Amino acid sequence: MVTYLLTPANASATTADVCVAAVSLNEPPQAPANAFLEERSSGRRTPVGGWDQWLVPDASAGMLSARVQLSGFAPRTVHPIDLVVDSAIVADATVTTLPDRLPVIGDKPFTIMLGSCFYVPGDNGRVGRRFAALPSDLRPDVKFLCGDQVYLDAPFYRFLVPRTRQGLAESFLERYWDTWAQPGAGAGPGFRDVLKRGATFFTADDHEFWNNAPFPSFAVNTWTAGGRDAWWTLASGLFNAFQTPGSPASQQLAVGDLSIFVADTRISRAADRTTFIEPAAMQALATWAAGLTSPGVLVVGQPVFAREAGWSGRVADWNLPDFEQYATLCRILLTAPQSIVMLTGDVHYGRVAQLSTIDGHELLEIIASPMSLVAAGGNREWKSSPALFPDAPIPGVVQTPIRSLATWQRAEDHFVTLELWQEGQRLQMRVRTWETSPNSSTPSTPVFEYGLLRRM
Repeated sequence: MVTYLLTPANASATTADVCVAAVSLNEPPQAPANAFLEERSSGRRTPVGGWDQWLVPDASAGMLSARVQLSGFAPRTVHPIDLVVDSAIVADATVTTLPDRLPVIGDKPFTIMLGSCFYVPGDNGRVGRRFAALPSDLRPDVKFLCGDQVYLDAPFYRFLVPRTRQGLAESFLERYWDTWAQPGAGAGPGFRDVLKRGATFFTADDHEFWNNAPFPSFAVNTWTAGGRDAWWTLASGLFNAFQTPGSPASQQLAVGDLSIFVADTRISRAADRTTFIEPAAMQALATWAAGLTSPGVLVVGQPVFAREAGWSGRVADWNLPDFEQYATLCRILLTAPQSIVMLTGDVHYGRVAQLSTIDGHELLEIIASPMSLVAAGGNREWKSSPALFPDAPIPGVVQTPIRSLATWQRAEDHFVTLELWQEGQRLQMRVRTWETSPNSSTPSTPVFEYGLLRRM
């Protein structure tokens, strides 16, 4: 049986990309003779073709994927679409386009959803229900999911013995299908509803592969170079098909004067821990930061305000400061001509932290993690940022004090929304947390409101 899935991906003010997937767990999928996307409002049809194929080693199961760009839309509009295969509607989604300017007071703010770390066996539809219940004026224009959208290496005990390439492939495909389709959510909203409603930009983190990827970890198959290569090849094929088909390791988008840079800090990590992003992408980041004319947004897969993992990185996960390239990132951020808001995840708690540089611009970091805590994910414990950025001295870099927000220090399953609007020369922001199992201690008002001045 084939399950068809539609996932709106990247978007601009006039275009929307859609990832189309056909997943089969018990037979090799066959490309349909006739498939197209149909926009409900206009009836316009766009053919789906050029299918890429991913199969388990014995070809007994697999998936087809294609990427389609829809264009000619007006800015900040919503368009329900259907996937029609051989005359039958087999999947649906809603594509959205971005605003062409940053809203001002009185307009609906430009709204971002930020989340990371989704372990489907622990969710039971909670994230989807919370997302579906968002008030209409807080529906996100765009979503940034910053890694660990799937846990291919969980539960951990399944990987304490060697697995065949066939066994790994079958397990990985089933986990993606279970996460993207989430049949366990029943008839109500699930993670599928989050993924199919509006634009989503994805970055990877380690569990799109295995804990601490690309370095060895507890999984026996990662103890040898050949085992890691085999696992990485299988997992990266699925990551490309489900999350980033055709997308580079870095992307940029703009909403009027607001510029956003999305950097994947996992898929290009060097074995000698020199780099966590390709040098060309780091240069693109440097050019972006140096060219900012108003506050910008940087999206990455792990916190920038972090300490070195040190020895524990060999068995847990290396942090960004454990790589030589981190010094370059620090210099880029601290010398930027405008303030930068950093969005990230990974660490299993939410946090807002900020600093002011010696020349007057600000760095803010907002963490949202987890959406659904992985089994054996450790105790729920909030942690403050390091006292200084960078935490360890770097030649030629002035260490700057960091302040962590004292009024939001929870470590519950959640995602956040950021509302952004222009007020004179300020970028105003409002951060709200949306816990998936709210209780009497859950914040009922925004957890953070702030304005960043545009430096002239």
